[in-house]
Amino acid sequence: MRPSTDDGVPLDAEFRVENLDGTSTVVLESRSGRTRNPDYHRALSLLLTRLRAMDAQIELAIVDSTVSRRHPFEERVMQIRGRPYPIVVSDETDIEALRIALEAAQEPVAQRPGARGGNRHKRMRLYLDGVDFEGLERRLGGVPESGSLRNAVEMLERSRQYPRRGSGQGRGLNAVQRRAVEERATRLVTLRLEGEGWDVSDVSREYVGYDLLATRSEEQLHVEVKGTTGEDMSVLLTKNEVSNAR
Repeated sequence: MRPSTDDGVPLDAEFRVENLDGTSTVVLESRSGRTRNPDYHRALSLLLTRLRAMDAQIELAIVDSTVSRRHPFEERVMQIRGRPYPIVVSDETDIEALRIALEAAQEPVAQRPGARGGNRHKRMRLYLDGVDFEGLERRLGGVPESGSLRNAVEMLERSRQYPRRGSGQGRGLNAVQRRAVEERATRLVTLRLEGEGWDVSDVSREYVGYDLLATRSEEQLHVEVKGTTGEDMSVLLTKNEVSNAR
């Protein structure tokens, strides 16, 4: 999902949370130029600020990119200057300094021998302690428990219990409800692909004719996600989606 600022403005950067063997982790997707996750810096600062408010600890931070996964786990661990693990986020008085230190620690990870400079916008995974996994994604993303989005989700839950025939994709829903359906569908597809070993990136805002780019070794999938609250399987396609599929 994309985190929103305290005043409700969504940032153009993707993150998600995962429970790995009982440990809560948060993953921030990589940035690429001005088109993919351009708000990477702001999103990381926002996530760290909210982790500080939760009294969270960062037990470990690793680079979790496709390239880094070819290396032993210990080589993927980010060595953060002046900050031994665990990092008690509530003790950090300067969140921007912590963000910069985390990004700088990415540079040498999985870097080719002799390479100069480095990438500070890689896919990052933080292993956390001191936080409950339940509701963590919502709290980090800044999604309110009340308001229109909650009402939309409640309506969608009711529609799943009492589905309408012939409703089709998006029919009878307002904009907030359609967003809830789309985000849920994308989340489910992403989890399924990642469970099969794919590295998944959300490219829906790049208007390339599909929503998810999935890579695994030399393989690549272009995935268009469709969600519906109805029983039928009819979906809407744009001209660009049809062209890309062909």
